[in-house]
Amino acid sequence: MKEIDEQDIANITVEIAMFLSWYRESNSSEFPGHLISIIIEAVFERENYNFTKVHVDAVQLTLVPPPPEDQVKRFRLNTNFNGNDFLASIDASDLSK
Repeated sequence: MKEIDEQDIANITVEIAMFLSWYRESNSSEFPGHLISIIIEAVFERENYNFTKVHVDAVQLTLVPPPPEDQVKRFRLNTNFNGNDFLASIDASDLSK
């Protein structure tokens, strides 16, 4: 398992922010807050990180307040981020709606 550093936290935070932006746009609603930590844990597991609740909390706290939506959306579009592919990558396709 890989150890997590600050850059890893930042990268995962960006990925989660893009997912939340995609979800808002696709569903015209916010992603359920109580599921965000589950999504974060799934990303850590997908990347084979050795993580604790402190790491999950670090990502979650970095999202509060959320980054500017226009910047996240622009980055999401520039990187061709696809929320369905993201959910499939963490084996959570059932959360798309």
